[in-house]
Amino acid sequence: MEATTPRDFYAAGRDFRLVARESDDHLYLFVVNPDYYADREDRIILSGQYGDAVDLGCDVAFPVKTTFARGAAAFDLRLAPGEGTVVRLEKTTTN
Repeated sequence: MEATTPRDFYAAGRDFRLVARESDDHLYLFVVNPDYYADREDRIILSGQYGDAVDLGCDVAFPVKTTFARGAAAFDLRLAPGEGTVVRLEKTTTN
């Protein structure tokens, strides 16, 4: 399915629920661990290249290490049971 249905973003292991919202300068990715009993870890993959990424779910914006390869941005995220967060990614001129 991936070969015929390009996606703007997804969780590689499908462990998280994702919703995105955009402003002129940023992409906001809302991420939730739907499992009420277990920590989950997954790799989030986004089409395109983005600048700085920060986790806004902390008291202060916490930097998220993001990698870029083959036209996609990716980062790893671990969430506790039922936990959610918002990751803000800076748009580049290619997005």
